[in-house]
Amino acid sequence: MVYYNSWFLSEIWESMQKEKKNVVAFTEAEREGLRRANQATAKLLQNLATLARPGVTTGDLNDYAMDYMTLSRMMLDKGGQSL
Repeated sequence: MVYYNSWFLSEIWESMQKEKKNVVAFTEAEREGLRRANQATAKLLQNLATLARPGVTTGDLNDYAMDYMTLSRMMLDKGGQSL
């Protein structure tokens, strides 16, 4: 399980409040798409938290995230599921 410190969470919350962006899903298909996107994002963040350690650069983490998203998109395009 990944734990975030309160400063990190408060920064995210403040950023979200400033932007005031809302995502509206009207159909069940849209809601399911958002669920899948949220699950894929959560899994990617868990993987990145596991990889983050001394000696690993933010560039390394970015490369991993880009590869993960590219591979996930390719799998979805072929009818499979995200990683």
